[in-house]
Amino acid sequence: ARVSGWFACGGERSPGIALWLALARWVGQRQDADAFTYYFVGNTGHEIGHLGVDETMEWLESEGVVPETVASWLHLGSSIVTNNFDGSLYLGNCHFTETIGQFMEPLASVGFSPRLNGTDTGGELRDYIEAGFVSFGMFGQHDWFHMKSDSFTNANPERLQLAGRATRA
Repeated sequence: ARVSGWFACGGERSPGIALWLALARWVGQRQDADAFTYYFVGNTGHEIGHLGVDETMEWLESEGVVPETVASWLHLGSSIVTNNFDGSLYLGNCHFTETIGQFMEPLASVGFSPRLNGTDTGGELRDYIEAGFVSFGMFGQHDWFHMKSDSFTNANPERLQLAGRATRA
């Protein structure tokens, strides 16, 4: 039985997963990669009461990862940089606006609208903010969201590449 997503979720999930993998590769290639500890967490289950976030929070706690030890949490949500999408960049409770500003313009060029409204977010990002993590993230909607026709053809590789460059800022 499917416990996450609706149907194939090509536009809903694939761009975020691709960007997540690209960021992991990028971090691994950085010469200063050992200056920080990076956690790449892929959780799922927001359709069933955010079960994945609950499990992630338990795991983080078991590893001693608490909000005070995390510089920032980047949430890559659903439907980022798909064809015909409406994307939002949520700045959450970030206090490092200069860093955020470095990638707001490139993300705006691919269709993201900045939302500066603190904890008023959707998806799993809200859970991390409520847990006290300094967090920001992105997610969107597109015409095929939660529809059977949401295939990989709804992803937009060109926009994804620009978004990837922006997140490395």
